[in-house]
Amino acid sequence: MTPQFQKLREEASQLSSQERLALANELFESTDGSFAEDVADDQRVYSEELAAEVQRRESELDSGLEKSIPHEEAMRRMFGKHDG
Repeated sequence: MTPQFQKLREEASQLSSQERLALANELFESTDGSFAEDVADDQRVYSEELAAEVQRRESELDSGLEKSIPHEEAMRRMFGKHDG
């Protein structure tokens, strides 16, 4: 990482959680969405293994082999949350 990046990261760590989230959101929105292609291989946001897994799962959904479930159902299954 560059010295400028390290300095900004250190300064940002002094912000409140809410301020850091707001800053992160603004920084993310300022990208064109292709940031993962613009970083060096050792700075990738995701690994090649993860990308392959995501692609595999997307293919399963697209082919009908697997079905998606609503967010609420996923939360209930993972955390035992119930409506009401």
